[in-house]
Amino acid sequence: PFVDSDHFIHKYFLPKEYALIIPIFAGVSLLSFLSMFIG
Repeated sequence: PFVDSDHFIHKYFLPKEYALIIPIFAGVSLLSFLSMFIG
């Protein structure tokens, strides 16, 4: 949040949408993987 949006360091990071999509996808896949063994 403290770096300008056109700063060169933004080339090395994923867009902000992935900060929401990746943890949700990881959580859903982990829950479904665990529920296969439990259920």
